[in-house]
Amino acid sequence: MAFVKSVFALAATTVLAASAASAATTLNFDEQAESSLFIYSTPLTERYAPLGITFSGTTTPQNTRGGYILDQASNFGFDALSGTNFLAFNAPTTGNVENIAFATASAFVSIWGASSSGGTFTMNAYDAAGTLLDSAVADFSTNWTQLSVAGNGIARVELIGNNDAYAYDDLHVSAVPEPSTWGMLLVGGGMLGWLARRRHNA
Repeated sequence: MAFVKSVFALAATTVLAASAASAATTLNFDEQAESSLFIYSTPLTERYAPLGITFSGTTTPQNTRGGYILDQASNFGFDALSGTNFLAFNAPTTGNVENIAFATASAFVSIWGASSSGGTFTMNAYDAAGTLLDSAVADFSTNWTQLSVAGNGIARVELIGNNDAYAYDDLHVSAVPEPSTWGMLLVGGGMLGWLARRRHNA
């Protein structure tokens, strides 16, 4: 009996460790209070680099360099999707391109967008070699709309907007499990299955 309990504990620990290794990351941009004005904010760029996520974009105008985190009191015409902050852009040109890069390849990326000016927005997913893996298009409004892409080994996503004022919120990234993680899941799942059969036959 003690042996069975030990095997069960080992199996459960293995599955939990594997799940943690392939955990998802969600950024809601609400970890600190923010200004409601672009002039008092700093381009996002490396702020989330410790999490393996970096932002970059057009160098001019300055409001498009990775975007700025603003408080929803910034008069964009809508509230944040969650919390009080969102990733805001105020670019006077259409076709503005922003990039979000991931230190660890991902399998699924989603983000919510809104714009009081309307417009069509696109999210493209690329692997490390620059190959297009997936694409999503949506018409934004003051109601938050989700863009999501999936693929094997997403290294970055490209966000393209075609109006002058818009925001994103709740970026969700799911990492691709490493080969060792798949092995851990298979071993843990196998042990749990063996225990289930043993108990059923007992």
